[in-house]
Amino acid sequence: MSKNWEEYVESGATAFQEGRFSDAENFMHAALMEAETLGDDMKVALSLDNLAEVFFEQGKYDKAEPLYQRSLTIRERTLAPEHEDIVASLNNLSALYFFQEKHADAEPLCRQLTAIYENVLGADHPEVATSLNNLALLLKAQHKYQESEQVFKRALLIMEKALGSDHQDVGVSLNHLAGLYHDQHKYGEAELLYERALSTLEAALGAESSDLSDTLNNLVAVLKAQGKEAQAAPYYQQLVAIKEINLGPTHPDVISSLDQLAIFHFHQGRLDEAERLYKRVLTMKERSVGRLSPQIAGSLANLAMVYQAQQKFAQAESLYKESLAICEKSLPPEHADVQMSIMNLASLYQRSGRYAKAEPYWRRLKALKEKTLANQEEIYNCLSNLAVATFQQGKYKESEIMWRHLLDVREQELGPDHPDVAACLHYVAETLRFDARYDQAEPLYQRALAIRQKVLGPNHPDVAASLEGYAMLLSMTYREAEAEHMKASARWIKEKVSRA
Repeated sequence: MSKNWEEYVESGATAFQEGRFSDAENFMHAALMEAETLGDDMKVALSLDNLAEVFFEQGKYDKAEPLYQRSLTIRERTLAPEHEDIVASLNNLSALYFFQEKHADAEPLCRQLTAIYENVLGADHPEVATSLNNLALLLKAQHKYQESEQVFKRALLIMEKALGSDHQDVGVSLNHLAGLYHDQHKYGEAELLYERALSTLEAALGAESSDLSDTLNNLVAVLKAQGKEAQAAPYYQQLVAIKEINLGPTHPDVISSLDQLAIFHFHQGRLDEAERLYKRVLTMKERSVGRLSPQIAGSLANLAMVYQAQQKFAQAESLYKESLAICEKSLPPEHADVQMSIMNLASLYQRSGRYAKAEPYWRRLKALKEKTLANQEEIYNCLSNLAVATFQQGKYKESEIMWRHLLDVREQELGPDHPDVAACLHYVAETLRFDARYDQAEPLYQRALAIRQKVLGPNHPDVAASLEGYAMLLSMTYREAEAEHMKASARWIKEKVSRA
């Protein structure tokens, strides 16, 4: 009979290794039935573990849990409290609880494991440190940060003493402790520990090891959180290089990382490097999916963004148009990528002063936003840009209607003294001034100026803009002395801002 149990276990193990989980379940269940028929508690406990492992591997945690629990109960009833099979059961069940995010249930099991390791191996054994690290992770998951920190630090000390400061496991412990500080937004402390972890892991594994990836990602994240993007860039470059070496230069993860690295360079003003990377990504994607894929549309837009920042407007326009054409051909007309492509072109034309070209794109985008019931703020943004485009073309009455609508909305949503209300008042006043309706414009300039001085402070650039607009009106209505005073005040604010 025992031979049948062993055959079931062996067949189940083979099926499990080959990914035939349904067969593995059947064999392991048959082994459990056989062990129960034999009345062999140890075989029953092992069979329960084997069947639970099959369920665990498939993510069927609810089915695995009672099996691991029963196995532990049998072993605790039968074996000495520090037996290796009890350790195995405690490890299995605590790991299951961790994956189920039942951290409070896992914690006492992990404490029990740690106590066993200390009693059997001694308090300074590396296995104790590993168990302490696991316990600290459970405490962190429950936001018990103070105790978690103490346990992480104890684990780190044991690792350093037992293995040496340049051991891989020391680097892992440093990374764990840094992660605790990271989660609490203690970025400075986290940064220092991530850097130590990286140095330790590089010494232990080499600078090109894929096992550095998590620490590099974490270090980049904590530097970005502190606004240190320039310092983060070389670490991200190292991460990309590691991925290229370990995955190959055309792997999707590498392409995605190159995209992110290009963004780093773009935001740091290294436009030539951003351009080089975006061109490389575009070439790699084109070889993979062809020129007409929506993936290509995104890369074209990224490269166009760089050209726009370089003031290469003709090249940017060509790429934005191609990006839009690809999206229009391959996606539904209301798709978010189509809307983004339209906005890219509209923004390019607006920022380069080609308002007549920008206007139809803003109108089209506004209509799409309204049709798809987009966030109202997105619709108002389109309306604001459309109001600017029409104003710059001398369509003052049309622009005035839009600004007055935005003014009503902003006053209702934000109250009468909000800076956005002041902006709308200013632009309505501008449309009235250019349309020679000075008596209507003046009280709006005055109100906009008063709000900006009160809310933003007397030396804000928007105050200077209000002063300049009002000064123009005063000049046109033959009040030169008042106008000159306001112009001088505006100049003084601008000079102060430029010196800051």
